[in-house]
Amino acid sequence: MDWSTSYAPQVGASYWQALQRGDLAEAARITTEIERPIFDLAAALDPAFGWQMMWRAILGIKGIAQHHMRLPYPTATPEQMERIRASLPIGLRG
Repeated sequence: MDWSTSYAPQVGASYWQALQRGDLAEAARITTEIERPIFDLAAALDPAFGWQMMWRAILGIKGIAQHHMRLPYPTATPEQMERIRASLPIGLRG
């Protein structure tokens, strides 16, 4: 769950709070509705480097950091950036 804390700390905090109160259904919902779709899209964009590309793209969308990557990692294209932006849950779009 720590992947999202760099751009959406509220997701990690909500997940942790759900675990602390024993609300496994809420923790599972966060994983299923927020984490899983992002990981699935990352794999669809680039099976080898999708996770890194996705993470940097989201940092760029949120205005936290540039989305450009150094080689050998690919940088998300403008089309991929729009696909990523559209796929993020509304609260994470920046």
